[in-house]
Amino acid sequence: MAYINSYKDQNWLIPQSIHDMISKNHICYLVEDFVCSLDFSNFDMIYEGPGHPAYHPRIPMKILVQGMLSKERSSRKLSNACRENFVFMYLSEKVQPNFRTLCRFRKDNADFIKQAFKETVKLAFEHNLMDLSLITLDGSKIKAFANRSKTVKKESLEILDKVVDKMMEEDIKQDELDMELYGDKEENLTGMDRKDMKKIVQEYLKRKDKEKICRTISKAKQEFGNNPELKKVSLTDMDSRMMKNGRGFSELSYNAQFSVDSKSQIIIANDVC
Repeated sequence: MAYINSYKDQNWLIPQSIHDMISKNHICYLVEDFVCSLDFSNFDMIYEGPGHPAYHPRIPMKILVQGMLSKERSSRKLSNACRENFVFMYLSEKVQPNFRTLCRFRKDNADFIKQAFKETVKLAFEHNLMDLSLITLDGSKIKAFANRSKTVKKESLEILDKVVDKMMEEDIKQDELDMELYGDKEENLTGMDRKDMKKIVQEYLKRKDKEKICRTISKAKQEFGNNPELKKVSLTDMDSRMMKNGRGFSELSYNAQFSVDSKSQIIIANDVC
C-alpha cells in the first residue's frame, strides 16, 4: 500500500506567510476590514498615561467577532485558538491575549460591542444584502441557572417575612440583655477560649445570613409589586420565570427572541425577557 509522504521532523527553510494558510475567500478578511472601520478613538483616552502597554482594542474585537461566527464564545477557547488556529492567529496579529484579557474587554466594553454588531446590520443594508419588507420573528426558551426548589409564592413570602421579623426582634432583645449585663465595655479577646471565639464567629455569620435573607425578601416583594399577576418568584434568579419547555415541563427560563429579514436571515433585533 502506497501512502502520501509526510514531513514530520522537517524544518521550514523560509517561514510561510500566514495568508498562505488561509483560503482567499475566507470570512476572516471581511471581519478584519469591518473591525478596522470601527471608531476606536475613545480607547485612546482610556489607555492614555503610564502603565503597561495594552493590546489595541481592534485585536480582542476581531477575536470576539470571529468567535461569534465560529460559534465559539468561551474566552479560554478563543485564547487557545490564538495559539492553535491560523485564522485567529491572523486576526490577533500574531499576539496571544490570554482569556482574562478577552473576558475583561467583553465585560468592560459591552456597549461598544453591541454598537459594533448594530453596524453589521447597517453594513448589510448599505450593500443590499437584506430585505426589510418582510421581517420574521422566532423565539427560544433558555433554561435559567436557578434552583427550582427555591421559588416562593406571594403567600409563602409573607409568612417568611414574619418569621424573619421575629428572628430580628429576638436578636435585638438579646443585644439589649447583653448591654444590661456587660455594659458597653469591650471584652478582652486575648484571654478567650477558642470555643468562645468560634461561637462569636458563628453568631456573626448568622447575622449576615439574616441580613441577606431580608434583602432577598425585599427584592421578591418588589417583583410581586411590579407584576401583580405573578404567581411565583425565584429567590436565586428573580428575573427568570416559570415557562414550558419543548418537552412540556415547566422550568425557570428566559425567552430569547430574534427578528430577521426575509432575504438573508440577518438578525436585525434581539431581546431576552
